[in-house]
Amino acid sequence: MEKISTSWLIHIFALLHLVTAVLCRSFGMDDTLLLTLLTMTLTVLICLRERISIEFTALSIVLVNIIGYVAGIGLAALIRLGINNAVVEHGISTLLTTEMLGWGMYYATKLKTVQAAKSRNRLTLDTQAAWVLIAVGVIYIIRVIINIWASGSGQSLRESTGDVLGTAIALLIFVADIIFISISAQKAMEAERAKADKARFQYINLKQQVNPHFLFNSLNVLDALVYDGTREEASTYIHKLAGIYRYMLRDEGEDLVSLSDELDFTGQYLDLMRVRFPSGLDVGMDVKDDDLRRNVVPCAVQLLVENATKHNAFSAAEPLHINISTNHDTVTITNNLMPRLTPSSSTGLGLSYIRRVYLNLCGKKPEILRTDGEFSVSLPLL
Repeated sequence: MEKISTSWLIHIFALLHLVTAVLCRSFGMDDTLLLTLLTMTLTVLICLRERISIEFTALSIVLVNIIGYVAGIGLAALIRLGINNAVVEHGISTLLTTEMLGWGMYYATKLKTVQAAKSRNRLTLDTQAAWVLIAVGVIYIIRVIINIWASGSGQSLRESTGDVLGTAIALLIFVADIIFISISAQKAMEAERAKADKARFQYINLKQQVNPHFLFNSLNVLDALVYDGTREEASTYIHKLAGIYRYMLRDEGEDLVSLSDELDFTGQYLDLMRVRFPSGLDVGMDVKDDDLRRNVVPCAVQLLVENATKHNAFSAAEPLHINISTNHDTVTITNNLMPRLTPSSSTGLGLSYIRRVYLNLCGKKPEILRTDGEFSVSLPLL
Protein backbone atom coordinates (compact mmCIF):
# COMPACT_ATOMS: atom_id res chain seq x y z
CA MET A 1 0.00 0.00 0.00
CA GLU A 2 2.91 2.34 0.74
CA LYS A 3 3.97 2.06 -2.91
CA ILE A 4 0.71 3.69 -4.03
CA SER A 5 0.67 7.44 -3.38
CA THR A 6 -2.28 8.96 -1.57
CA SER A 7 -3.30 10.87 -4.71
CA TRP A 8 -3.54 7.62 -6.70
CA LEU A 9 -5.43 6.00 -3.83
CA ILE A 10 -8.03 8.78 -4.05
CA HIS A 11 -8.30 8.44 -7.85
CA ILE A 12 -8.66 4.65 -7.60
CA PHE A 13 -11.49 4.89 -5.08
CA ALA A 14 -13.18 7.62 -7.12
CA LEU A 15 -13.19 5.25 -10.11
CA LEU A 16 -14.48 2.40 -7.90
CA HIS A 17 -17.32 4.69 -6.78
CA LEU A 18 -18.08 5.53 -10.41
CA VAL A 19 -18.12 1.89 -11.55
CA THR A 20 -20.23 0.81 -8.56
CA ALA A 21 -22.75 3.62 -9.08
CA VAL A 22 -23.12 3.01 -12.82
CA LEU A 23 -23.41 -0.79 -12.56
CA CYS A 24 -25.91 -0.71 -9.67
CA ARG A 25 -28.10 1.91 -11.32
CA SER A 26 -27.92 0.09 -14.68
CA PHE A 27 -29.23 -3.12 -13.07
CA GLY A 28 -31.76 -1.34 -10.88
CA MET A 29 -29.93 -2.07 -7.61
CA ASP A 30 -29.56 0.22 -4.60
CA ASP A 31 -25.93 1.35 -4.31
CA THR A 32 -26.02 3.45 -1.15
CA LEU A 33 -24.56 0.86 1.24
CA LEU A 34 -21.82 -0.17 -1.19
CA LEU A 35 -20.83 3.45 -1.78
CA THR A 36 -20.85 4.02 1.98
CA LEU A 37 -18.53 1.03 2.41
CA LEU A 38 -16.10 2.40 -0.19
CA THR A 39 -16.15 5.87 1.35
CA MET A 40 -15.43 4.54 4.85
CA THR A 41 -12.63 2.32 3.55
CA LEU A 42 -10.99 5.27 1.77
CA THR A 43 -11.26 7.39 4.92
CA VAL A 44 -9.64 4.71 7.11
CA LEU A 45 -6.81 4.11 4.63
CA ILE A 46 -5.97 7.82 4.29
CA CYS A 47 -5.93 8.27 8.07
CA LEU A 48 -3.73 5.20 8.58
CA ARG A 49 -1.32 6.24 5.82
CA GLU A 50 -0.97 9.72 7.32
CA ARG A 51 -0.57 8.26 10.84
CA ILE A 52 -3.61 10.03 12.24
CA SER A 53 -5.06 9.37 15.71
CA ILE A 54 -7.81 6.78 15.85
CA GLU A 55 -10.22 9.23 17.52
CA PHE A 56 -9.85 11.62 14.59
CA THR A 57 -10.27 8.69 12.19
CA ALA A 58 -13.57 7.70 13.82
CA LEU A 59 -14.84 11.29 13.72
CA SER A 60 -13.75 11.58 10.08
CA ILE A 61 -15.76 8.49 9.09
CA VAL A 62 -18.93 10.10 10.42
CA LEU A 63 -18.28 13.59 9.01
CA VAL A 64 -17.08 12.41 5.59
CA ASN A 65 -20.19 10.31 5.03
CA ILE A 66 -22.57 13.05 6.12
CA ILE A 67 -20.77 15.68 4.04
CA GLY A 68 -20.53 13.25 1.12
CA TYR A 69 -24.27 12.54 1.24
CA VAL A 70 -25.16 16.24 1.14
CA ALA A 71 -22.48 17.10 -1.44
CA GLY A 72 -23.55 14.21 -3.68
CA ILE A 73 -27.15 15.43 -3.74
CA GLY A 74 -26.01 18.97 -4.56
CA LEU A 75 -23.62 17.92 -7.34
CA ALA A 76 -26.24 15.60 -8.85
CA ALA A 77 -28.72 18.51 -8.99
CA LEU A 78 -26.15 20.71 -10.78
CA ILE A 79 -25.16 17.99 -13.27
CA ARG A 80 -28.84 17.29 -13.96
CA LEU A 81 -29.10 20.78 -15.47
CA GLY A 82 -26.81 19.77 -18.34
CA ILE A 83 -27.17 15.98 -18.59
CA ASN A 84 -30.52 14.27 -19.00
CA ASN A 85 -29.41 10.74 -18.07
CA ALA A 86 -29.93 9.48 -14.51
CA VAL A 87 -27.17 6.85 -14.66
CA VAL A 88 -24.52 9.22 -16.09
CA GLU A 89 -25.59 12.00 -13.73
CA HIS A 90 -25.30 9.72 -10.70
CA GLY A 91 -21.94 8.30 -11.81
CA ILE A 92 -20.33 11.69 -12.43
CA SER A 93 -21.64 13.19 -9.18
CA THR A 94 -20.33 10.16 -7.27
CA LEU A 95 -16.90 10.44 -8.91
CA LEU A 96 -16.57 14.16 -8.20
CA THR A 97 -17.85 13.80 -4.64
CA THR A 98 -15.28 11.09 -3.87
CA GLU A 99 -12.44 13.18 -5.31
CA MET A 100 -13.57 16.18 -3.26
CA LEU A 101 -13.89 14.15 -0.05
CA GLY A 102 -10.59 12.33 -0.60
CA TRP A 103 -8.56 15.50 -1.10
CA GLY A 104 -10.40 17.23 1.74
CA MET A 105 -9.49 14.34 4.04
CA TYR A 106 -5.87 14.35 2.86
CA TYR A 107 -5.33 18.03 3.66
CA ALA A 108 -7.25 17.75 6.92
CA THR A 109 -4.96 14.91 8.06
CA LYS A 110 -1.91 17.07 7.42
CA LEU A 111 -3.16 19.41 10.14
CA LYS A 112 -3.51 16.52 12.62
CA THR A 113 -0.32 14.55 11.97
CA VAL A 114 1.55 15.98 14.96
CA GLN A 115 -0.94 14.44 17.41
CA ALA A 116 -1.03 11.03 15.73
CA ALA A 117 1.72 9.05 17.42
CA LYS A 118 0.71 10.12 20.93
CA SER A 119 -2.85 8.90 20.46
CA ARG A 120 -1.80 5.62 18.86
CA ASN A 121 0.48 4.77 21.74
CA ARG A 122 -2.23 5.55 24.24
CA LEU A 123 -4.81 3.13 22.79
CA THR A 124 -4.69 -0.64 22.46
CA LEU A 125 -5.48 -2.35 19.19
CA ASP A 126 -8.91 -3.48 20.47
CA THR A 127 -9.77 0.04 21.61
CA GLN A 128 -8.69 1.51 18.28
CA ALA A 129 -10.85 -0.93 16.36
CA ALA A 130 -13.77 -0.24 18.71
CA TRP A 131 -13.59 3.49 18.00
CA VAL A 132 -13.70 2.93 14.25
CA LEU A 133 -16.43 0.28 14.44
CA ILE A 134 -18.61 2.60 16.53
CA ALA A 135 -18.23 5.25 13.84
CA VAL A 136 -19.02 2.72 11.12
CA GLY A 137 -22.07 1.56 13.06
CA VAL A 138 -23.37 5.11 13.45
CA ILE A 139 -23.14 5.70 9.71
CA TYR A 140 -24.87 2.42 8.88
CA ILE A 141 -27.69 3.15 11.32
CA ILE A 142 -28.20 6.50 9.59
CA ARG A 143 -28.12 4.82 6.18
CA VAL A 144 -30.55 2.09 7.26
CA ILE A 145 -33.02 4.69 8.55
CA ILE A 146 -32.77 6.68 5.32
CA ASN A 147 -33.24 3.58 3.16
CA ILE A 148 -36.23 2.35 5.18
CA TRP A 149 -37.81 5.79 5.04
CA ALA A 150 -37.20 6.04 1.28
CA SER A 151 -38.57 2.58 0.46
CA GLY A 152 -42.19 3.60 0.79
CA SER A 153 -43.68 1.68 -2.12
CA GLY A 154 -43.44 -1.89 -3.35
CA GLN A 155 -42.29 -3.55 -0.09
CA SER A 156 -43.64 -3.73 3.41
CA LEU A 157 -41.72 -2.00 6.18
CA ARG A 158 -40.72 -5.39 7.60
CA GLU A 159 -39.38 -6.67 4.25
CA SER A 160 -37.54 -3.42 3.58
CA THR A 161 -35.99 -3.41 7.04
CA GLY A 162 -34.87 -7.04 6.70
CA ASP A 163 -33.24 -6.47 3.31
CA VAL A 164 -31.39 -3.37 4.40
CA LEU A 165 -30.25 -4.76 7.75
CA GLY A 166 -29.09 -8.01 6.15
CA THR A 167 -26.93 -6.13 3.67
CA ALA A 168 -25.68 -3.80 6.38
CA ILE A 169 -24.59 -6.65 8.68
CA ALA A 170 -22.71 -8.37 5.86
CA LEU A 171 -20.93 -5.16 4.94
CA LEU A 172 -20.18 -4.35 8.58
CA ILE A 173 -18.41 -7.69 8.97
CA PHE A 174 -16.37 -6.94 5.85
CA VAL A 175 -15.49 -3.44 7.09
CA ALA A 176 -14.50 -4.85 10.50
CA ASP A 177 -12.05 -7.22 8.79
CA ILE A 178 -10.56 -4.33 6.82
CA ILE A 179 -10.18 -2.24 9.97
CA PHE A 180 -8.50 -4.98 12.02
CA ILE A 181 -6.15 -5.92 9.17
CA SER A 182 -5.27 -2.28 8.42
CA ILE A 183 -4.62 -1.32 12.05
CA SER A 184 -2.64 -4.51 12.72
CA ALA A 185 -0.49 -3.91 9.64
CA GLN A 186 0.05 -0.29 10.65
CA LYS A 187 1.11 -1.26 14.18
CA ALA A 188 3.51 -3.89 12.83
CA MET A 189 5.01 -1.41 10.38
CA GLU A 190 5.47 1.18 13.13
CA ALA A 191 7.13 -1.39 15.40
CA GLU A 192 9.58 -2.32 12.64
CA ARG A 193 10.28 1.36 11.95
CA ALA A 194 10.93 1.96 15.65
CA LYS A 195 13.37 -0.96 15.76
CA ALA A 196 15.18 0.33 12.67
CA ASP A 197 15.43 3.85 14.11
CA LYS A 198 16.75 2.50 17.39
CA ALA A 199 19.35 0.36 15.62
CA ARG A 200 20.50 3.30 13.49
CA PHE A 201 20.72 5.54 16.56
CA GLN A 202 22.80 2.95 18.42
CA TYR A 203 25.07 2.58 15.37
CA ILE A 204 25.56 6.34 15.06
CA ASN A 205 26.35 6.63 18.77
CA LEU A 206 28.82 3.77 18.69
CA LYS A 207 30.40 5.07 15.49
CA GLN A 208 30.90 8.49 17.05
CA GLN A 209 32.74 7.00 20.00
CA VAL A 210 34.76 4.49 18.01
CA ASN A 211 35.79 6.96 15.31
CA PRO A 212 39.56 7.35 14.80
CA HIS A 213 39.67 10.87 16.27
CA PHE A 214 38.10 9.81 19.55
CA LEU A 215 40.34 6.76 19.89
CA PHE A 216 43.43 8.73 18.81
CA ASN A 217 42.78 11.48 21.34
CA SER A 218 41.93 8.98 24.10
CA LEU A 219 45.08 6.93 23.48
CA ASN A 220 47.20 10.10 23.38
CA VAL A 221 45.84 11.14 26.77
CA LEU A 222 46.43 7.65 28.14
CA ASP A 223 49.98 7.64 26.78
CA ALA A 224 50.67 11.00 28.47
CA LEU A 225 49.33 9.71 31.78
CA VAL A 226 51.51 6.59 31.60
CA TYR A 227 54.56 8.63 30.54
CA ASP A 228 54.10 10.99 33.49
CA GLY A 229 53.93 8.02 35.83
CA THR A 230 50.45 8.78 37.08
CA ARG A 231 49.37 5.15 37.30
CA GLU A 232 46.24 5.78 39.34
CA GLU A 233 44.99 8.43 36.92
CA ALA A 234 45.80 6.16 33.97
CA SER A 235 43.90 3.29 35.57
CA THR A 236 40.92 5.54 36.32
CA TYR A 237 40.98 6.83 32.75
CA ILE A 238 40.97 3.28 31.34
CA HIS A 239 38.06 2.24 33.56
CA LYS A 240 35.99 5.26 32.54
CA LEU A 241 36.79 4.72 28.88
CA ALA A 242 35.71 1.08 29.23
CA GLY A 243 32.58 2.23 31.09
CA ILE A 244 31.55 4.37 28.14
CA TYR A 245 31.64 1.41 25.77
CA ARG A 246 30.06 -0.91 28.33
CA TYR A 247 27.10 1.46 28.72
CA MET A 248 26.54 1.70 24.97
CA LEU A 249 26.87 -2.03 24.42
CA ARG A 250 24.72 -3.14 27.34
CA ASP A 251 21.28 -4.72 26.87
CA GLU A 252 20.28 -3.66 23.37
CA GLY A 253 16.65 -4.39 24.17
CA GLU A 254 16.40 -1.30 26.38
CA ASP A 255 14.41 1.52 24.77
CA LEU A 256 14.80 3.74 27.82
CA VAL A 257 17.18 4.21 30.73
CA SER A 258 16.79 6.15 33.95
CA LEU A 259 18.01 9.73 33.92
CA SER A 260 20.24 8.81 36.85
CA ASP A 261 22.08 6.17 34.77
CA GLU A 262 22.30 8.48 31.76
CA LEU A 263 23.82 11.30 33.87
CA ASP A 264 26.35 8.86 35.38
CA PHE A 265 27.34 7.86 31.86
CA THR A 266 27.54 11.51 30.76
CA GLY A 267 29.69 12.23 33.82
CA GLN A 268 32.17 9.54 32.75
CA TYR A 269 32.40 11.10 29.31
CA LEU A 270 32.94 14.56 30.84
CA ASP A 271 35.68 13.19 33.12
CA LEU A 272 37.56 11.98 30.04
CA MET A 273 37.07 15.37 28.38
CA ARG A 274 38.40 17.20 31.46
CA VAL A 275 41.62 15.19 31.27
CA ARG A 276 42.06 16.43 27.68
CA PHE A 277 40.86 19.93 28.51
CA PRO A 278 41.82 20.70 32.14
CA SER A 279 40.34 24.18 31.84
CA GLY A 280 37.65 25.83 29.75
CA LEU A 281 34.89 23.27 30.27
CA ASP A 282 32.30 24.28 32.83
CA VAL A 283 29.36 21.93 33.42
CA GLY A 284 26.51 22.75 35.80
CA MET A 285 23.69 20.54 37.05
CA ASP A 286 20.27 21.56 38.28
CA VAL A 287 18.48 18.21 38.38
CA LYS A 288 15.60 17.52 40.78
CA ASP A 289 15.88 14.31 42.80
CA ASP A 290 12.44 13.06 41.71
CA ASP A 291 13.42 13.44 38.05
CA LEU A 292 16.36 11.06 38.40
CA ARG A 293 13.90 8.16 38.39
CA ARG A 294 12.33 9.31 35.12
CA ASN A 295 13.51 7.85 31.81
CA VAL A 296 15.25 9.10 28.68
CA VAL A 297 16.49 7.58 25.44
CA PRO A 298 19.92 5.93 26.05
CA CYS A 299 22.93 8.13 25.15
CA ALA A 300 20.72 11.10 24.24
CA VAL A 301 22.03 13.45 26.96
CA GLN A 302 25.64 12.40 26.39
CA LEU A 303 25.32 12.92 22.64
CA LEU A 304 24.07 16.49 23.15
CA VAL A 305 26.92 17.25 25.56
CA GLU A 306 29.39 15.78 23.09
CA ASN A 307 27.96 17.90 20.28
CA ALA A 308 28.51 21.00 22.42
CA THR A 309 32.20 20.16 22.95
CA LYS A 310 32.60 19.16 19.32
CA HIS A 311 31.19 22.25 17.64
CA ASN A 312 32.46 24.99 19.95
CA ALA A 313 35.93 26.43 20.55
CA PHE A 314 36.69 26.96 24.23
CA SER A 315 39.61 27.84 26.47
CA ALA A 316 40.35 29.01 30.02
CA ALA A 317 39.78 32.59 28.88
CA GLU A 318 36.55 31.74 27.04
CA PRO A 319 35.05 28.66 28.70
CA LEU A 320 32.23 26.53 27.33
CA HIS A 321 29.32 26.56 29.77
CA ILE A 322 27.05 23.52 29.63
CA ASN A 323 24.04 23.31 31.91
CA ILE A 324 21.85 20.24 32.46
CA SER A 325 18.55 20.96 34.20
CA THR A 326 15.12 19.37 34.70
CA ASN A 327 11.61 20.68 35.36
CA HIS A 328 9.71 17.38 35.92
CA ASP A 329 8.66 17.22 32.24
CA THR A 330 11.97 17.63 30.39
CA VAL A 331 15.71 17.52 30.81
CA THR A 332 17.34 20.48 29.06
CA ILE A 333 20.94 20.64 27.85
CA THR A 334 22.06 24.24 27.22
CA ASN A 335 25.39 25.64 26.07
CA ASN A 336 26.74 28.99 25.00
CA LEU A 337 27.71 29.31 21.34
CA MET A 338 31.35 29.84 20.40
CA PRO A 339 31.59 28.27 16.93
CA ARG A 340 34.94 26.95 15.80
CA LEU A 341 36.68 28.85 13.01
CA THR A 342 36.89 25.56 11.13
CA PRO A 343 33.54 23.82 11.65
CA SER A 344 33.69 20.17 12.69
CA SER A 345 32.28 17.69 10.22
CA SER A 346 28.74 16.72 11.14
CA THR A 347 25.90 14.84 9.42
CA GLY A 348 23.24 15.98 11.90
CA LEU A 349 21.98 12.40 12.00
CA GLY A 350 22.35 12.02 15.75
CA LEU A 351 19.87 14.76 16.64
CA SER A 352 17.58 13.67 13.81
CA TYR A 353 17.38 10.11 15.11
CA ILE A 354 16.84 11.30 18.71
CA ARG A 355 13.74 13.11 17.40
CA ARG A 356 12.48 10.02 15.57
CA VAL A 357 13.11 7.66 18.48
CA TYR A 358 11.16 9.92 20.84
CA LEU A 359 8.31 10.23 18.34
CA ASN A 360 8.14 6.47 17.94
CA LEU A 361 8.25 5.83 21.69
CA CYS A 362 5.85 8.45 23.01
CA GLY A 363 4.66 10.77 20.25
CA LYS A 364 6.73 13.63 21.67
CA LYS A 365 9.77 15.23 20.14
CA PRO A 366 12.66 17.22 21.64
CA GLU A 367 12.35 21.01 21.62
CA ILE A 368 15.30 22.78 20.01
CA LEU A 369 16.01 26.46 20.63
CA ARG A 370 18.85 28.42 19.10
CA THR A 371 19.58 32.09 19.70
CA ASP A 372 22.56 34.26 18.78
CA GLY A 373 24.42 33.21 21.89
CA GLU A 374 22.86 29.98 23.13
CA PHE A 375 21.76 26.54 22.00
CA SER A 376 19.47 24.26 23.98
CA VAL A 377 17.65 20.97 23.52
CA SER A 378 14.86 19.79 25.84
CA LEU A 379 14.31 16.03 25.94
CA PRO A 380 10.97 14.67 27.27
CA LEU A 381 11.19 12.79 30.57
CA LEU A 382 9.19 9.58 30.32
